[in-house]
Amino acid sequence: MKYLTGYYWSADKNTAFVLVHARRIGDGLPIMMMGICDPFEDTVIENFKNMLLEWFDRQGLHHCGKGGASKCIRLVGKSFVKWFAADGGNNKDADTWKNVSWCVFVTVGEECFYAWNGDGEIRLLNLCFNRLNSRKLTWHTDKMQLEYAGLEPGVGILLGTKSLFEYLPEKSLKECLAIETIDNKGQIQKHLKEAVLEAAYRGAEVSGAVLAVTKEAQ
Repeated sequence: MKYLTGYYWSADKNTAFVLVHARRIGDGLPIMMMGICDPFEDTVIENFKNMLLEWFDRQGLHHCGKGGASKCIRLVGKSFVKWFAADGGNNKDADTWKNVSWCVFVTVGEECFYAWNGDGEIRLLNLCFNRLNSRKLTWHTDKMQLEYAGLEPGVGILLGTKSLFEYLPEKSLKECLAIETIDNKGQIQKHLKEAVLEAAYRGAEVSGAVLAVTKEAQ
């Protein structure tokens, strides 16, 4: 399986997202991480991005080195929980962003985990009876939550700001992100732009999103 990814933001400032790709040496197993922190303060955003990238580079990738995807994602997930409890959640530099809304999605092959805090929102987009279906995977929480799942080709994983989902109607969301028509990164950018600008037009102050679409490996 492979991943097509992209992002779009309605403003240059407060760009609080992370998107990273990697491939395992040897078998080429795809590895991906994407995350969003709802805009709060510039220092919070920088802390979120820098700390998340540091964890992924120094710890997360280490557990993707060998073994099956299911085993690897469990190890990466445990690493994330341990890191958040010891460094991400209690580090003095993280005292602010640990209390704001954020979400993270990590994949190893066809396996994934997603974690979130506050109102961090992740949507699963797929076709059901030839109609695009949008399903919310997260809920409001006062402390970090983490779930594991398996993925199949032909689905979309959407991370967005709280403002995006507040101002973008479900109908517009489905129209702008019709994943069955997405075959390349350029189309992802186009679809995301439509969704983000639609939300901004309706009143969203800071609207942004990161999207990954799963495809059969060729």
